[in-house]
Amino acid sequence: GSKGRLVIDAPAHTPTRVRVDRGTGDAELFEFALPKPAVSASTFNFGGSVGLSYEAAAVTRAILHDRATECAEYPLSESLFLAGLMDTIRRDLGVVYDADFTPSYL
Repeated sequence: GSKGRLVIDAPAHTPTRVRVDRGTGDAELFEFALPKPAVSASTFNFGGSVGLSYEAAAVTRAILHDRATECAEYPLSESLFLAGLMDTIRRDLGVVYDADFTPSYL
């Protein structure tokens, strides 16, 4: 944006470092440890997927405690906005997937 830059380390689903650069020449680096899996946890589908436990906890809290149908941290409106933005970027880049087309038999 016009006030700075945020750089989130890869992989996107489980970053452990974020750099905030406000354009002043002194970028700040923030490091976050991934949560430790519960002893009772089974194996994960892919490396680092324990990082998704924050999202799972937020969904659980929204449903069980708030009786909500969406999370306050990431409401449906934000999901729809991001999906539209990603569609626009894909279209502008010319990226097309087979799933983008409706089969003729439908």
